[in-house]
Amino acid sequence: MPEFPCQLREFRKAQGKSTADLAREAGVRQDQILYIELKRGEGAPSTHIKLARALEVSLDEYFGFPTLEPVSVKGPEVIKSDPAVTIEELPPLRRSELRVKRIHVAPNKTFDLTRYLNPRKPAFFYVNQAQGKLWINREEHPLLVGNSLGLSFPAKVKIENITPVSLVLLVIQP
Repeated sequence: MPEFPCQLREFRKAQGKSTADLAREAGVRQDQILYIELKRGEGAPSTHIKLARALEVSLDEYFGFPTLEPVSVKGPEVIKSDPAVTIEELPPLRRSELRVKRIHVAPNKTFDLTRYLNPRKPAFFYVNQAQGKLWINREEHPLLVGNSLGLSFPAKVKIENITPVSLVLLVIQP
């Protein structure tokens, strides 16, 4: 029989509880706990839910699944906002050095991004709405929806929206 990935014994012992104590707290029979801990079977899902609650652990922890840390509920920080452009810095991802800026360029407008980028870090550009042109050190690059462009150390960067709708660009830098 394949091993069932339950962490019951580890959590019970870490909390200093006997099988009798846990059975009483969870409202299950002691032999059900032993049945699961000795890997004689899997046990009923309702039993596992009761045991996890009594141990005050999530089901993910109880079954040994990696848990994701909660995503920040903090919204983006608006760095610049005027009729031509809005630049937002998105909250950093957990355990990540990446910084993401979301840039909205108004229809038929051009904007110089140079001062909003770190010239000592490489940049990656991704267009997720509309199309335009990106000038990097005076070299023109077309921007299409779903198109991406990576570059090293942007010295001078300008973006132009050539459509009648707002262009949305993501800029990712370490």
